Amino acid sequence: EFSRPYYLAGQSILVKSDNTTIKTVNDLNGKKVCSAQGSTSEKNVIAKAPTAQLTSLTTYSACVSAMKDGRVEAVSTDDIILAGFAATDKTLKLVGGTFTTEAYGIGMKKGKVDLQKFVDGLLTDMIKDGRWEKLYNQYLGQVPGLLPAKDALAALPATS
Repeated sequence: EFSRPYYLAGQSILVKSDNTTIKTVNDLNGKKVCSAQGSTSEKNVIAKAPTAQLTSLTTYSACVSAMKDGRVEAVSTDDIILAGFAATDKTLKLVGGTFTTEAYGIGMKKGKVDLQKFVDGLLTDMIKDGRWEKLYNQYLGQVPGLLPAKDALAALPATS
């Protein structure tokens, strides 16, 4: 079971700060791009940039290392993951906005419908009373490349 979405991520692109050739997903065509092996991100790169030279590694940290070493020119996955790398390393930047939508929810054991309803209620209450926005601003509000809290909140499905 999964809770209602609490965040809508989108697949994006991470490059070195001095990279001026990759600005959009279309610019990945013909370029060496890394994504995690077997991920939906890997499939999305192939679908959106069919001539990209895809390298699949086991982790996004390994992809970032490959980019820093010059083995690939870009890393692609959810913006929230890439923003974490960019926030802690000023030699990296997010480019191109997002080109997919990925809903994040809280996973729980299948069949735990009561727990799912409880968690959904908590998330809905947090969104309605402003706690969600406060936490977003506290932990994500200053991360370059991510939406401001109001825009991220507006992207979520309506609460009842």
